[in-house]
Amino acid sequence: LGCTLYHRSAMPNPPFGSHFTGYSMMEDLTLSSLVRRHGTLVNARTARIFHDTQPGTYKSDPVALSKMELVNRYFVMTRVLGRTGLRANARLALWEGFQLLAALRQGGISSALSFLKGKLLALPRLFALPRTATSSSSL
Repeated sequence: LGCTLYHRSAMPNPPFGSHFTGYSMMEDLTLSSLVRRHGTLVNARTARIFHDTQPGTYKSDPVALSKMELVNRYFVMTRVLGRTGLRANARLALWEGFQLLAALRQGGISSALSFLKGKLLALPRLFALPRTATSSSSL
């Protein structure tokens, strides 16, 4: 979000749907995709930003992060981009498989098990996601 300009009239209200709470991955992609439906996005390619990320227990739990990543990625794929078919789901499964192999290679078996546990815990949440990308009808 740091280098993207949004026209106020194109912004949803609230800017982030009820699905995104606290620290959340992919909320910026969701917002940009929704705003893009109603106007042009302008990117300041030469802008410089400083992302002052703060440590927190919610960021240090690999199982919770793995779960959130799959839930949010699936949300964007299905609710924002409208990709719900077998092909889209197969591509997501392939992506997650590659991510599992990367976790195994980088962090060993314990990292891969945490990653896998998070993905398995995410599966029930996929069916409980809101039907639309925002909780508001102001778009």
